[in-house]
Amino acid sequence: MIMNDIGFSQIIVTKLLNLKTIDYFRDQALRYYPENIHESDGKYLKTEQYLKLKQKIEKCNSNKSNLNSFIISLENNLPNKLIYENKMGSNYPCHEIQISIQETNELVRVIAIYISFLIPYYYICELNGLKENKKIIHKTYKNIDGEEKIIREKLNSFFKYKNFPDELIFSNIKNIIVLEKFNMFNAFFNDAFRIFNF
Repeated sequence: MIMNDIGFSQIIVTKLLNLKTIDYFRDQALRYYPENIHESDGKYLKTEQYLKLKQKIEKCNSNKSNLNSFIISLENNLPNKLIYENKMGSNYPCHEIQISIQETNELVRVIAIYISFLIPYYYICELNGLKENKKIIHKTYKNIDGEEKIIREKLNSFFKYKNFPDELIFSNIKNIIVLEKFNMFNAFFNDAFRIFNF
């Protein structure tokens, strides 16, 4: 009976911590995205939040010395991997680094590292690109060839950031409707594979 009570208490504490974490991320998102305004609305580009987001992105993109040092360090520690910055979008609220892990005639597999401009968090996942239909599939990151420890050590060394919780990454943010299916990944990281898939 005591063990059951303890187990129940742990569940309650975990749920409360998750709610607190969700509130934190929502509060951060509201600094850069207005409530109940779609980006197609003419008012969107004039909102205080959008102007703050634009300024933040421009500032972070103008100074990449830390990012460049991080990439060089990865290259030195993973000499057999092709490592590069994905510069597909200049309006995304993060740096995106990709590490190529496999390429065939049909498939490209990369580790994608997203480093947010807006919050002190990063997110790592695996992206599989199917060459035939150009579709990109998101997968939960799994350690491949032992490089995970190196990546996380270098992230902690250069950025002092935390890993974004996997269970929250695709959670919607209440009252933020900038785009359809807009979620925490879109708010804080890169929107590229969402565009390709949805």
